[in-house]
Amino acid sequence: MLTYMSEFYYNIRTEVPDSIPVLFALPALLMIIIYFFNLKEKYTRIVIIAQVAGLLFVCWYGFKTWANFNAEVTMTYDHLVRNERWDGVLKYAEKKPPRNYMSLAMLNLSLAKTGQLGNRMFHYDQHGINGLFLPFNREYVAPLMGNEVFYHLGLINASQEYVFESMETIPNLGKSVRAVKRLAETNLINGHYRVSEKYLKLLENTMFYRRWAKETRNLLDNEDMINSHPDYGEKRKFMVRNDYFFHVKNIEAVLNRLVKENPGNRMAFEYLMAFYMINKDLRNFINCMPMTDKMNYREIPVSYQEAMMYIIGLRTSDPMAKAQLNISESTKARMRAYADIYTNYPDAQERLRKNFSGTYWYYLHFKELENNPDE
Repeated sequence: MLTYMSEFYYNIRTEVPDSIPVLFALPALLMIIIYFFNLKEKYTRIVIIAQVAGLLFVCWYGFKTWANFNAEVTMTYDHLVRNERWDGVLKYAEKKPPRNYMSLAMLNLSLAKTGQLGNRMFHYDQHGINGLFLPFNREYVAPLMGNEVFYHLGLINASQEYVFESMETIPNLGKSVRAVKRLAETNLINGHYRVSEKYLKLLENTMFYRRWAKETRNLLDNEDMINSHPDYGEKRKFMVRNDYFFHVKNIEAVLNRLVKENPGNRMAFEYLMAFYMINKDLRNFINCMPMTDKMNYREIPVSYQEAMMYIIGLRTSDPMAKAQLNISESTKARMRAYADIYTNYPDAQERLRKNFSGTYWYYLHFKELENNPDE
């Protein structure tokens, strides 16, 4: 029946969601209730109150039974990132810490965009590089969210690939206006103006994107305006100029290329350092430390200082004596306190969790790598 009598001829469903028959039954149920009530004036108020109470109960029961609140949290992270409300993401994370890779990737991107990735990354539960870069799964949500990371890093072609493939895997052959907008942007940045124009024309027929599309069409074929644009100009500046093979499993080589071609791309550098630190690859981490001189840091990020202190501690019996001048006194004091608990108490992990769970030392000692997404 579904094959011949509905729009699902190309997407046959084997079962009907429970909420559908309930919604269809509600109007009939209300009519039956009204029929059996004697609606004299003195009972009218009672009937109205009963109807409102019944409606509220059904709404409460429906939300409790069928709403996916974990998905709502992920969608909130995605919404805030999509609108570049980076501080909003950080505030939301205080109430709803990320519980899957998608939310964590959006949080890490927000930390990077606000210049806090090197200082606060380990304040949150990092558990693998999939919290930095979302792998391309055979569905449309993760790639659509994952494109945001690549776009803001300046990996425009990777962003375009993710968002295009995401749109093509939307159920029921639907199309995403959000994806069309990003495709218009990536083609504009790449200088493919006719392709960008095609997408902009589609957006001009929408309600909420019409104005943006008409304003963006003024940038077509105008190199000076694009290069001076605060977003598109920066993306062009940080684009990789030479050919390379992209795959998220080879992201280390891609990040190294980004930093090599654009030494001023601090965000790419911090993602590279985050990649090494999450993988506990201290050899490559320390090899990249000289590049901090080109990043114009007022102070070396705290997690970098903690990693350096750990490395020094592996090489000498007195790490404080060998600590470099760019390691702050507060970091040295925290390491002394951490080392005292770690070496002297059998229940060190429990003791350290309260005050040191946000340090890189705690991550090194007590967190195991997980690089396969569970959602």
